[in-house]
Amino acid sequence: MKITENRLLTLITESINEAINNILLEREREYTENNDPLAWEYFFEYGPEYVFKTFKDNPHQNNMWGPLINPHEYAKALDEFVQNGELIRYPTQRIYQWMGICLKNIALLKACTEIYDHSQWFPEDEFIDIFFDYDEDAWEEYCQENGLNPDEYYTYLENIGFIDWCDGGTDTIACTDYGLEPLMKLACEYTEGLSPEKTMILINRILDVVHRNGDLSSLFMQGGKSACDAISNGRGKLSKETYYGPF
Repeated sequence: MKITENRLLTLITESINEAINNILLEREREYTENNDPLAWEYFFEYGPEYVFKTFKDNPHQNNMWGPLINPHEYAKALDEFVQNGELIRYPTQRIYQWMGICLKNIALLKACTEIYDHSQWFPEDEFIDIFFDYDEDAWEEYCQENGLNPDEYYTYLENIGFIDWCDGGTDTIACTDYGLEPLMKLACEYTEGLSPEKTMILINRILDVVHRNGDLSSLFMQGGKSACDAISNGRGKLSKETYYGPF
């Protein structure tokens, strides 16, 4: 059977991706050693397939990142913790809700970083499954008709409005070259039963990482960098304009 040039290129790309994926899986196993697998439940649940499907189901509105941490409430909890060394009056259930937000959005950031081709592999299988109904030939035909190479996934996603949608309509790019690895390691430190105070410290470390990496904080906290700046500088009450973000 004659193999077209595009098909040959696809087969070569698949082989390379498979080899890279095996390396990445080994690295992922290293992350999970001696850690509770809870974080990885989030990573698998909110992976590339979830992101692609969420866009396909509602391409005109992105609620994927929400809800975000309310900085006014976070500042109150942080102030009580700093003053007393423990949380006395502040509702601890809210602390665990914030941790859930962090775990989910770290997982989404991991997925988007892979989709944006800022990692060592692109989730090709999930892309084909969601946008071309599991049909690789349909993707090849689309590429031939539109003058694309089979590995120009990003161009396709940009053309259908996925990239703008994924960024939540803000100036924040939903991917990171340097922040993902430390965020994943911090996420894996969380275990069920961790005290509210230790959870609060872990959340603060996560927010420190996203605050240092441009506007990633906009994907975790209402008001993004300006809200994190205000909390870090201890400027007391935050205005509504500061903490009501675009999500």
